[in-house]
Amino acid sequence: MRPVVRPNMLKTRILTALLLLVVFLLAVFLLPEKFFAVAVAVVVWFAVREWSLLLKMQRVQGVILQTVIALLVLAFGLADDSKHSAVLLTLIYLGAFSFWWATAPAFMYIYEPIEKGYWGYMTGVMIFVPVAVAFLELRHAGPWILLAAMAPIWLADIAAYSVGRAFGRHKLAPTISPGKSWEGVWGGLAAVIIYALVLRAFVPALAGHVGVFVTLLIAAFYAAMSVVGDLFESMMKRHAGVKDSGTLLPGHGGILDRIDSLLPTLPLAGALLLWMR
Repeated sequence: MRPVVRPNMLKTRILTALLLLVVFLLAVFLLPEKFFAVAVAVVVWFAVREWSLLLKMQRVQGVILQTVIALLVLAFGLADDSKHSAVLLTLIYLGAFSFWWATAPAFMYIYEPIEKGYWGYMTGVMIFVPVAVAFLELRHAGPWILLAAMAPIWLADIAAYSVGRAFGRHKLAPTISPGKSWEGVWGGLAAVIIYALVLRAFVPALAGHVGVFVTLLIAAFYAAMSVVGDLFESMMKRHAGVKDSGTLLPGHGGILDRIDSLLPTLPLAGALLLWMR
């Protein structure tokens, strides 16, 4: 049974979403790059705080992890662009791929909680540093490029929810997230593929680098990784015994609840941008 959304809760969700959208767009289009890097580092600090709480880290351990990751992001964002070498970016994105394409699915398959010690630190770095780096790199390439990389995730979420609600019959991962269905996954995949084909048709630079088959392949990976990110965060919350990752965003929960699908997908977009240079 799906939870009932009360009118007051729905109003709160809508107002929070509108405020977040306005702040996000203003930051993306108006903030100078150095200030934008500071803003991203602050958001990452709060996101890692939620991560440390999900792992039930001791307060000191959590603050250390938050600060280290935020400083790494800030150092990257404030460094000269010439220091963002292709080798460094490749290593960062490979770290993300190794986690999201192997480690995260393995944890979900065995359904074991991540330990708050070594694994907690390592997974925190491998999750949050690459997505922040990709976020900064995509925005540096252009605000519209960043939005173009985020749009398919929003479309996939909307399509997956709509199709799953209307036609969902076969559960995707009932132990981790009972509300998600295979029908919703296919709906999200279709939305991402259509978006990718439309984007390729209207962006000559993209069409010149990526063929139709590769476009479909990337779209499929994008949609699949968004599902992995969503399920992984759901698993983390189940192990922690909480409904939301935090309470920072009224009506929406925490930051992780809003960016879970972006965590594995933006590094893929960043790698694609690096490949097209």
